[in-house]
Amino acid sequence: MLSEKNVYLYVRLTHTQTEIDMKKKSTISILKSAIARTSKFWDTQSTKTDKSNYWLRGSIFDKKESMFKDRTEKESRFDHFALAQYQRAITNFVHIMTGNKDITVKYTANGNSYTDGKTVTLSASIKEKDFDSNVGLALHEASHIIYTDFSLAKESIWGLDSFLDNTDKLTSTEKIKLNDSFGTRQNFKTIINIVEDLFIDAMSYAAAPGYRSYYQALYHKFFGDEKIIKGMRNKKYMEVNFENYIFHLCNVRNPERNLKALPDLEAIWNKLDLSNIRRLTTQQDRINLSTDILITILKNVLNSETQTNSNNTNQEQQSGSSESEGNEGSEGNESEGNEGSEGNEGSEGNESEGSELKISDSDGDNSEYALTEKQINQLEKIFEKQQKFINDDVQKTKLTKDASLQVEALSSLDITEVMTAKHLNNESSTFKGVKTLVINNVTEKFMRSDIARGFGLSIHSWYARSESLEHAISLGKVLAKRLQVRNEERSLASKRLKSGKIDNRMLHEIGFDNYDIFKKVNVSQYKPSYIHISIDQSGSMSGERFEESVKFATMFAVASKSIKNLHVVITARSTFHSGGNNKLKDTPYIVYLFDSKKHNINDIRRVFKYIKTSNLTPEGLTFEAIQNEVMKSSVNTDAYFINLCDGEPCVDYNGFIYRGDDAKAHSRKQVDKMKQRGVNVMNYFFGGQYEYSKFLKTYPKNSYMLKNAEEVNSIVKIMNRELLSGASKQND
Repeated sequence: MLSEKNVYLYVRLTHTQTEIDMKKKSTISILKSAIARTSKFWDTQSTKTDKSNYWLRGSIFDKKESMFKDRTEKESRFDHFALAQYQRAITNFVHIMTGNKDITVKYTANGNSYTDGKTVTLSASIKEKDFDSNVGLALHEASHIIYTDFSLAKESIWGLDSFLDNTDKLTSTEKIKLNDSFGTRQNFKTIINIVEDLFIDAMSYAAAPGYRSYYQALYHKFFGDEKIIKGMRNKKYMEVNFENYIFHLCNVRNPERNLKALPDLEAIWNKLDLSNIRRLTTQQDRINLSTDILITILKNVLNSETQTNSNNTNQEQQSGSSESEGNEGSEGNESEGNEGSEGNEGSEGNESEGSELKISDSDGDNSEYALTEKQINQLEKIFEKQQKFINDDVQKTKLTKDASLQVEALSSLDITEVMTAKHLNNESSTFKGVKTLVINNVTEKFMRSDIARGFGLSIHSWYARSESLEHAISLGKVLAKRLQVRNEERSLASKRLKSGKIDNRMLHEIGFDNYDIFKKVNVSQYKPSYIHISIDQSGSMSGERFEESVKFATMFAVASKSIKNLHVVITARSTFHSGGNNKLKDTPYIVYLFDSKKHNINDIRRVFKYIKTSNLTPEGLTFEAIQNEVMKSSVNTDAYFINLCDGEPCVDYNGFIYRGDDAKAHSRKQVDKMKQRGVNVMNYFFGGQYEYSKFLKTYPKNSYMLKNAEEVNSIVKIMNRELLSGASKQND
């Protein structure tokens, strides 16, 4: 930056000491304000997650460690669920930006990668300081997908040698001097990428103002370091070579750019014309500009190299000539030098003549704006990262292949977090409730992953109910026939009325002065019914009780496909069970397995075949989590909630115990809320009388005991009684 020494020399001859001090302060304050302006431009605050939290369902950075940490096991490095949230959210951004839902967003498992027009690769780092910049990076890569013709850019880079051989913009002498030592092709690739980045970011910045904070975070991370401002005025970066041209081009966005640092740098700036960069509408336009910039740099670098070689030759000749002279000449020179040094005042005057506010370099000057050797090393690393960013070679935090598959499996799901039981622990003022996961869909990718086992679902399970499932499907068809009353309509026609619809059979009576020829038909039909069946998937349900519950749910799922006004939804609930080091361990969840409006009988086979018991019994926690969804789905219907369980709620939530009378009371409260809001609740228990008596302590009302799901007659009797009570009449 500006040297205080040079400021002093500039003003000493014409200013008083007070004026000198004021001038020094003024100049330094200008420099400081330049730093402040640059900091403001890069918006250092944009790295905070307040830019991201509005589109995430709760901050993933609220806690320093997982709230489900298993203290007996080594903590996993990554929170797979948080990464999945992150991936889903950014995927939505990328799809909105590109308008293409086929673009894949994934994490790197094999090191660095680049956008190829079909995939955006993210870093597995979800540190708070990196979050917004990673969003910005994903959006930047998405912009490449929209605007960049990857094949044309690649062809131009590979065809560079042929172009340079045939161009008339380089002289034959310059072409001869041109060699691979410049790394011309790699530098040309970097120039193309710089121009491309300037264009695509200008397009996206203008088209999507809401995303600007993410771009600011991204560019602050790679281009906002204060040492860059100093480097642009450092002697090291003002030497004429290819690397320094690339350095200044990389940082051309910076408002404190130094266009006097290198020959023709200002001409390159004028060619870029950043305020009008969107004029370069085609890929070829941007390649042509990149080529012009390359030629400009090549000419200056070649010219500088020729001049350097010439100077070295002259210095060698002068050195040889000096050595051949005698000692007498040497003495004469010494005398002349001493004579010249006597006039200190004149010397200062000569030094100050052309020294108008010169820029300091790292020659030992003590100015606070000079770069130390350590800072230069740091700046070299910053410059290296910039080039990697520009050339799509950003170092990304890696996931193992297995971890990457788990994250992708989770991100394929539609998962909602709901905080439940917030007021259950009155003793703790810091208790925020229990995070309960609502999984709204089950995908093939998810079921094939290892992580699905923790949710009681796995295609790779050693056990799969095949014969029993087919038997349940056949029972479902029987159930549908016995519940067909829901499809029936009854009509009562009233004839010989004075108004209504004309009865064609009565028209002939007009000739006999009978004008009561109208009729009215009253049609009685049933309102649509909504049945939500929820299966307790806890370990205590394991065995015959769970098999009968799955069979029961399967029967209703199959029946719903034959009854036109019956909407059936089936869920399963438990807590995540992990044999490994997973941060989801013991998290309460409820997963939607079937929806008759979306799925068919083949979907029943695909999913129900592999349902198994999982872990603990969250009961009321999951009922609370889906209350609003049940209410929403049951609008204008006869609504029923069927609970299949053993009646023993139990969860150990990060030291908070959910069991016993308090848990039972909380579960009862949730079903009572459903009843108050017009939902009919039925609780089914499979087993013997002794266990059923315990079940009734949790659910004393509207409870039924069955030995097995094949008691179709009992089920039909109960259901028809409930369903028939919902009949309503509509007039036609």
